[in-house]
Amino acid sequence: MAFAMPHPILRKNTWYLDVRIPADVLEPYRKYKSSKGDRVRKSLGTIDRAEAKKRFAEEYANLQNTFERLRSEVAGKTVRLSNKQITALAGIHYRDLLCRFEDDPPEVTQTRDTLTALGSIQHLRGRRGKWFRKVMDDMLNKEGLAIDEDSYLRLGEAFYEAATQAIEAVGRFAEGDYSPDPKGNRFPPWTPPTESPEEPRLASERPASELTIDSLFERWEKTHLANNKAQGTIRDFRAKVEAFKSFIGHGDAERVTTKDVGAWVDYLLHDKGLSPKSVRGKYLAAVASIFELAVSRGAIDNNPAKGIRVDIPKAQKTRESGYSDAEAAIILKAALGDPVTLGGMAEWNKKAIRWVPWLCAYTGARVSEITQLHREDFEYIQGVLSIRITPEGGKSVKTGNYRRIPLHSHLLETGIIEFIRDTRGGPLFFEDPADMEKRLDRARSAGEKVRKWVRNTVGLTDKRIQPNHAWRHRFKTVCYNAGIETRYADAIQGHEDGSAASSYGDMEVLALKREIEKIPHQVIL
Repeated sequence: MAFAMPHPILRKNTWYLDVRIPADVLEPYRKYKSSKGDRVRKSLGTIDRAEAKKRFAEEYANLQNTFERLRSEVAGKTVRLSNKQITALAGIHYRDLLCRFEDDPPEVTQTRDTLTALGSIQHLRGRRGKWFRKVMDDMLNKEGLAIDEDSYLRLGEAFYEAATQAIEAVGRFAEGDYSPDPKGNRFPPWTPPTESPEEPRLASERPASELTIDSLFERWEKTHLANNKAQGTIRDFRAKVEAFKSFIGHGDAERVTTKDVGAWVDYLLHDKGLSPKSVRGKYLAAVASIFELAVSRGAIDNNPAKGIRVDIPKAQKTRESGYSDAEAAIILKAALGDPVTLGGMAEWNKKAIRWVPWLCAYTGARVSEITQLHREDFEYIQGVLSIRITPEGGKSVKTGNYRRIPLHSHLLETGIIEFIRDTRGGPLFFEDPADMEKRLDRARSAGEKVRKWVRNTVGLTDKRIQPNHAWRHRFKTVCYNAGIETRYADAIQGHEDGSAASSYGDMEVLALKREIEKIPHQVIL
């Protein structure tokens, strides 16, 4: 899987470069540009998409090389230029200006104005190079040079002097005087410094590492699937790893440091405002997992995510995690309403709103497990109508294990048999896509429609509960109240306690049917 390169962004009819500054060069870049932000935003000066892509590629390449030069400065691995070399580079700038304006020089007044502008910064000795940063950076990037700070400052001064000399010559061109510049031969030819093994070239000059973050992810993905783990985790982790690569600005696994991971975690917590639980359990877990596997296989020496800690504050619980009897009754009653009241909503989503709450209420299954159901997942086992929760067919089951859940008699009375009978084969709550990999996305979308319906239409807006997951908490509570033993409730919901004893014997449908019928009928207010 290739690393997705950033792309131009359209804002107010103009295309822009908008790139995050990698964490390891954030402070050096801020100092270099005298800025405070954490992104580089620059107009590409065009509304044409094709031209914007071309300009973006050039600007992006130069920017990456600037980052590399700053990295070399931070690491102390830079080249010091001699005075002769600095003068030679300034001479290249001088000759570029002459070539640009030799045939058609600007008006004399324009060259004089330019000289006046340059003269206005004459007193800023030591800081005049800031006006030539772009052309200097372009030249250094082209030459593949990472020079030290002192060389950079002296080069800026040399560029100022060379530009002043060139503009004076161009002014003579405008007056018809093309005689040789008496000081034009002061610039020596350019001779690059001898590169030592300790002096790294810039990104554009340096061979890329074969050990990429993508290759680590692919190894982890294969191992994950070989261990029969949930496919949904792969998509989640891939998104988090892509976010990490975007943050650090590269995909080279060997360049990733603990500092990079720590800065990313801080960004997610403080800039993005994500919860500590989400950062630790999803984002950090994804990066840590792929590197940890690489360490265990000897592909890399250290896991840069190891030791990064995200503390999760203990939440103050002010109510139960599951729906109360009254809340469950309101939702289930609303689900029985006339589908016409749902307006122009897609028929697939109307079906999900009608049946997903009822199926969750009487099975304790995850919403994503219900929305992935196919007609073929309903079957009679030992004379009992049951649903089959399985990872087969591209479905995602958190534990990766198959289970059957007998349907409660009250659920049968509400018309579920007729609904299944009248449904063609395939998914119940979304149109089956041609690409099987998109099935999970469609199922999640159906679950999201149900969640929004509970919040916005039914009106249960209590932020202390999760509209979809609250059914799962409620089911366990109902089981306790009905006297159903934990081992039966766990078998129905797909919970595992990790004990050796739990792996002996099978919970057959008849036994689970006996237990599930202990749950009293849901009261509809």
